[in-house]
Amino acid sequence: MTDRSQDVKLSVAVVDDEPLARNMLVRYITQMPELELVGQYDNCIACYEAHDLDVLDILLLDVHIPDISGIQFARTIAKHKARVIFTTAHTEHAYEAYQAHAVDYLLKPFPFDRFRVAIQKAQEYITGKRITNGSPAAILPAEIPDSPRRFIFVKSDYKTVRLSLDEILYVEGLQEYVRIHLTRGKPVIVLMSLKRLADILPSPPFFRVHRSYIVNVEQLEFVQQRSITIAGKELSIGKNYSSEFFDYLAEHSIL
Repeated sequence: MTDRSQDVKLSVAVVDDEPLARNMLVRYITQMPELELVGQYDNCIACYEAHDLDVLDILLLDVHIPDISGIQFARTIAKHKARVIFTTAHTEHAYEAYQAHAVDYLLKPFPFDRFRVAIQKAQEYITGKRITNGSPAAILPAEIPDSPRRFIFVKSDYKTVRLSLDEILYVEGLQEYVRIHLTRGKPVIVLMSLKRLADILPSPPFFRVHRSYIVNVEQLEFVQQRSITIAGKELSIGKNYSSEFFDYLAEHSIL
């Protein structure tokens, strides 16, 4: 896939049967000058008839839509170029969204900053900066606020692996890969950048403390000068990443 010039706007269509939800998405889109809204619809069929899905860049798609659900529609158009971001009030369809090759899964109501992260993920695919043989997203967060069942799905070794966020000790960046170290079992290696994973993991408890490390502060044993020890492993704290981390520790009276 060829690179897109930064001054070329990405075309975006919205499909949601709730007018208030559509209005919120339209408002968010207008706040991002790199996006161009080309249509908004209350059903999938109208969107399909109005657009060439090999020309459309991004489709913001609700899950629960009359007649044809968002999941069904995403599966139907998976061979097309348009990148799907699900926007829904329901947590239980995260894995189905992953199987439908969604770029992201946003839980309503979501803030503009979370919307921006999802759009940036789609941009990575569209511009060709993070494409691997046209494969679907390597990771999909299951965002369940205030729930101990927070988890992510990752693609590793030709399998889809479910990882509980509570089991992640730290993440190690390896150029084009990351190695996710867990409280039990072998580390899981995933093809993606550390920066992208840092955008996905919730902060707190996850903090990027070095150009090569993301740590789970709920798993740290102790902090000493410019290093962190987690599960007996000493990790360096980079100067450029220390401020936010130490501010968090001070605020929570850990230091």
